Amino acid sequence: MRWQHFDFIYKEYLNQQEARSFGTSYAGFARFLGVSNGRVQTWREGGKWPGTEDIALLHKKMGFAYHWLVTGEGDPYGQEGGTPAASADDSDEGVQALQARMQEMERELAEERRLNRQLTARLLVDGVGDKGVASSTGKAGEGRG
Repeated sequence: MRWQHFDFIYKEYLNQQEARSFGTSYAGFARFLGVSNGRVQTWREGGKWPGTEDIALLHKKMGFAYHWLVTGEGDPYGQEGGTPAASADDSDEGVQALQARMQEMERELAEERRLNRQLTARLLVDGVGDKGVASSTGKAGEGRG
């Protein structure tokens, strides 16, 4: 799954003065942030969502609200006017709240993956074919499902 905020964040970077000095490519964006090209590519392609440190970096460098970066809810800058917020949530409490929310989301994702694997295994055991029609194989076909 692609990280839903990447395109917006990258477009915001392109609107900043720093984009002229670092470059308007993804590599320039990576240099601006001080991360590897591979990390930016992973965010862009959906291989891995940014971790806590990356979220804190995006907040610090570009002014995005922690809440928006993690949940996608609310204003990207945490203000009604849509401009970069003052460093109000730079406190340890803000970082701790971010880490707690990310851990909660990781637990939820792990549970969803577990349930998905369980459902997939059940479908395979029950003999559901490619067309979603149960065959007469597996537990369900033997009267044990």
